[in-house]
Amino acid sequence: MKWFMHMSDSLFDPFVSEVIEKFGGDGYLTYFGTVTLMAREFDVKDPGKAKFSERFLKKNLQISGKKLELFYRFFEKKGKIFALRDGDYYLLNCPKLKEIADNFTKKMLRKKYEVTTK
Repeated sequence: MKWFMHMSDSLFDPFVSEVIEKFGGDGYLTYFGTVTLMAREFDVKDPGKAKFSERFLKKNLQISGKKLELFYRFFEKKGKIFALRDGDYYLLNCPKLKEIADNFTKKMLRKKYEVTTK
């Protein structure tokens, strides 16, 4: 996925406002940073899901493992990103990602589900 839709008024979204109010800029970066990392690894065969090492996430999001866990629990509670810890890895699922995908990716997703009559 080359890009995803990020509405220009996202800052006023109730969820994003709550993230910022509760966790400050670290929460905002962790949410949109995670979505960005997931978009980079997007697979039309398994849309909206990705697996990253905790080390990779901590390095790229510049936060501690304790904060990462705290933020992911909050995102999960709000139904935005579901995170399953598997040893040193996080299995992430963001169902909304396929809805906000770029046009090329959406086209590939539609092709995956097309039924042929042959």
